[in-house]
Amino acid sequence: NVDDTDTMARFYWHLINFYSNNGQKEEALTLLRQLESLLPNVSPALQTSHFYIRLGRYYNNLNDPVQSLNHLETAVSLAKTEESSTPACQAQMMLGLLFHQLQQNESALEHYFKALVIAQENNHQNSIAIAKNNIGLVYSEIGENEQALEYLFEAVAIKQQLNDTLGYLN
Repeated sequence: NVDDTDTMARFYWHLINFYSNNGQKEEALTLLRQLESLLPNVSPALQTSHFYIRLGRYYNNLNDPVQSLNHLETAVSLAKTEESSTPACQAQMMLGLLFHQLQQNESALEHYFKALVIAQENNHQNSIAIAKNNIGLVYSEIGENEQALEYLFEAVAIKQQLNDTLGYLN
């Protein structure tokens, strides 16, 4: 029954959150795998880019970059068919983060710049600030200090315009 499966998937998210937030990564990973086994029975309404971004984020947090990448690529594909641009931006940002963590800086920059373009096209200032911050961090790590400072200062300026001086940039 699809409705029962959708409800079960929602409960899995809560359990995965609990275990992940409490440092019980193996339990969270076990539940993620169980949730994935439900995917063929989950309604299309739940199988959105946001769903796969969340899967990608959890796998990333659990240090499984291959599974994270697979789900984030699915999210990017699904986001192309959705009305809102937010999931596409989030998926690109998560891909940037994943590649950044893997120290694949060129790929990280590629995805952060894609996220930046999407955010700029939709005038989403907070996402613009986050993307610029992340781009600045990568440039800093590869020794491109002038570019790093340029992007980092732009990110701070946007956050100040938003009166979000205490908000997170990444």
